[in-house]
This record gives sequence, structure tokens and C-alpha cells, in this order.
Amino acid sequence: MEKFLPLLLDVVLIALLIYTGVKGYNKGFVQSLLEIAATFIIIPLAMILAIPISSVVYENTPVVKEIENNLTVYIVENANKKEENNKQEETKTPNIIQNMINKNLNDTVSQTKENVIRDTAKSITKMAIQAVIILAIYIIANIVLMVFRSTLGGLIDNLPLINNINGLAGTVLNIIKYALILFVVLYLLNIYQSATMNKEISRFISNTVVTKELYNNNIINYIIK
Repeated sequence: MEKFLPLLLDVVLIALLIYTGVKGYNKGFVQSLLEIAATFIIIPLAMILAIPISSVVYENTPVVKEIENNLTVYIVENANKKEENNKQEETKTPNIIQNMINKNLNDTVSQTKENVIRDTAKSITKMAIQAVIILAIYIIANIVLMVFRSTLGGLIDNLPLINNINGLAGTVLNIIKYALILFVVLYLLNIYQSATMNKEISRFISNTVVTKELYNNNIINYIIK
């Protein structure tokens, strides 16, 4: 049964792609365009607001410090265990955490490895806080704009020229949106597997076809280095 799970994941992703295309066709061009336009406005705005908000949360929330400490201990223990066993295996998939550690080691020679890992854990914690804040702002803003998009989109959809390309253009736009969301999910999954140093995720993905190509060639990895 386990050998069919990677294939099942690929099938699910393809099925979601088809569903998204059909949904975009039914939703129409204008509705999809307004939705994507709002997304490209909301996300940069959320990213800007997330920086000061995350700093306040990081400095004033005890549970965040506890999470950071636990992450530091976990990474240190796993790194030491791998050094002792000398069985650290190479992976063909991108490893975000390791890249950050290597960069800090090159830039800060005088620091011990444990301190470098703690700095990395701090960076990852702040990244996680910012991700949660961005998601929260995105959800709230979309709820507010939902009524506006529905009303304006309904008026424009009835225009003759728009009505002719409505379905096809809506399909294309919705597929693009789905692809962007999928890349974000795979990027976050990469962060998780890197932070936990759990190779099971990368092994599982390596047995897929579609998912592996998207995972190894994630456009976000080329944007965020």
C-alpha cells in the first residue's frame, strides 16, 4: 500500500489542478482577476505589516521564546547525533536550514557551531511568526473584500466583450493562482523537513513524479535565497 501513496499524491495534485480550472471557468475572468489582483496587493501589504508586528510578538510573547529554545535544542541534538554516527546522508532536495547554517558559519568564524544553530533557530522562529501573521492578514482582508469582488465582478461579467472570454480566461487565472499556492505549501514543507532534519519527507517526495519536479524546482527557492 505504501508504494502507491506517492502515486496517490500526484493524482490528488492533478485532480486539484483540474478542479481549480473548472472552478475558474465557472467563476469567470473578472472574478478571478479581481481575486488575484487583491492577492497581489494584500500579500505585499501583509509582508510589510508582518515585520513590525512579528517583532512585537517575538519580544513580548513567552511561548515564542519557549518554541525557539525547543527548536534550538532539537537542532543541536540532531546535529550532534549525526556527527557522532557519521552517517549524515546527502540529499538532492533543497535544504533551507542547512543553507542558512552554512552561510552563518562562513560569515561568523569566531562563533561556535551551537551559537550559529541558535541564531538560525531564532531566524526560523521569526520567519514562522511572520508567516502566521501574513496568513492572518490575508484571510481577514479577503473576507472584507469578498463582498466588493462579488458585486463589482457581477457587473463587469455582463459586458459583451468580457463575456466571450470569461470562462477560458478565468480557467487560466485560477490555475496560476493554484500553482502559486502549491509552491508556497511545498516551500513551507521544505522548511519543516529541514528544521526537523527528517529525511522521510524528502524520501517520500523523491518517489513521486509531479510533486518531485515541483518540489525540486520551486520558484520560491530561486526568489528567497
